[in-house]
Amino acid sequence: MTTRRPICGWIAFALVLAAAVVLGVAVAYGYQQTADAFVQGPAWFFVTASAAAIPFGALCVLGLVLGVVGIARHERPGWPAVAAVVLAIPGFGYLAVAGYLAVTVMTACAGPPGACA
Repeated sequence: MTTRRPICGWIAFALVLAAAVVLGVAVAYGYQQTADAFVQGPAWFFVTASAAAIPFGALCVLGLVLGVVGIARHERPGWPAVAAVVLAIPGFGYLAVAGYLAVTVMTACAGPPGACA
């Protein structure tokens, strides 16, 4: 069994860190878009969830896949691949909550005008 350089592991770790940056930027964007809103509308966390779900999910999936590939290739040192897999898994919980928020807010806002309070 040969050990290989941690190319997939480092790429996976970088993708998971990029997903965290995307989430941070989306939180700042969502808060700024709704900070001075006098019109009733979705809250900042819904704006954040809708803006970040697709890029965050894609980066987490890619990080998870490349982390698993890095672990399977027995890359040394193996901590970047293991850290990428461990840090990518909670991202799927974020995607589940974002989907729940989208369904809940869109259902609540589908009623008569002013129902999205």
